[in-house]
Amino acid sequence: MRTAIACNLDALTRAERGRRSSLAARIANGIAETHETGVGYRFELKREPSLYRDALDLISLERRCCAFLQMNLCFSPADGPVYLEIGGRGDVKAFLASSGLLDCAR
Repeated sequence: MRTAIACNLDALTRAERGRRSSLAARIANGIAETHETGVGYRFELKREPSLYRDALDLISLERRCCAFLQMNLCFSPADGPVYLEIGGRGDVKAFLASSGLLDCAR
């Protein structure tokens, strides 16, 4: 079954929406590089452990309000880069680019 590409901000409380917004802004400022993938975007995060925790918190909130997204937090071996991957089926990538979530198009 396909999930509609639609955000349900009612799934979050006002406080959670505020937290989601500040997490997204902090993570956007903590992106070292952006890589386009076939289904979305892969963001290399700066080497700040607090960003990794923030990314996990953002994923927890996003999965409640945007159930159509596929999100991964990937840790490379041997202290390599950490990536936040956000994507989904074909039309999700266009949605991400137009939504401004984490400044996908930069």
